[in-house]
Amino acid sequence: MDRATAPTGTGAGAYAPVRPPPPLTPVAVCRWDATMGTVDLMLPDGCVELMWLEGRGLLVCGPETHAWAAPRAAPIEVSGVRLRPGAARAVLRLPVSELRDRRVDLAALLPAAVVGRAEDRVRRAAPTERSAVLLDLVAHLLAEAGVDDVAPQAARRLIAGSDGIAELADALGLSTRQLHRRCLAEFGYGPATLRGILRLQRALALHRADRSRSIALIAACAGYADQAHLGREARRLSGRTARELFASPAVGWHGDGSVIDVRSVQDRAVARA
Repeated sequence: MDRATAPTGTGAGAYAPVRPPPPLTPVAVCRWDATMGTVDLMLPDGCVELMWLEGRGLLVCGPETHAWAAPRAAPIEVSGVRLRPGAARAVLRLPVSELRDRRVDLAALLPAAVVGRAEDRVRRAAPTERSAVLLDLVAHLLAEAGVDDVAPQAARRLIAGSDGIAELADALGLSTRQLHRRCLAEFGYGPATLRGILRLQRALALHRADRSRSIALIAACAGYADQAHLGREARRLSGRTARELFASPAVGWHGDGSVIDVRSVQDRAVARA
């Protein structure tokens, strides 16, 4: 849920994502605390977000299939942990497709005692440390879960963009139908939808790494057929042109983290330059 937003007010302050410690970087892109006003663009990024909202409490934002806005009459304090594609199934222990395009109170998904303790800790935490409490909760839930490596393998190969869907299924020892079912459960999307969302994130990562790159070069390196293809996908997923999207705050929403391996993307860009 890559979001372009307008942080305002005092409280937790402006939006400033923090990279999690190394043991949790395979699971979480970042944690963040902010006082936020109207959010004008929420862009799909394949992530699931564990959040605390002032006046509502703990909730989960499922993976998005399209961009959307969140107008607010007044700024509120918000904290979150952004889980990488494929991580939420192990943390929350339910098919991620049940969360797609939904915001669900955490109390509806986890035992009341677990949620109650976490709520109490968040309320007592300093405004800039609420997300650290949420990250502790993620670590606790993950420690209790078994991890199946098929989802991370699928995520890595879809992010790399080197396989077709049939080739990916074969490489993982699955039929295409099995791969589709597994992707729905692990990511909330089928593999083709996830590939399109991650490809746009790859384009954003390329632009973030070097803002002087042309849109045509970004399109080629990100895996689009041409610049027009990137433009159509940007419009479909964000409602904006590629140029408008690259000029928006969505480019920096993950901070110095990313759902995409920026180094491999940069290497591909340098090779094509």
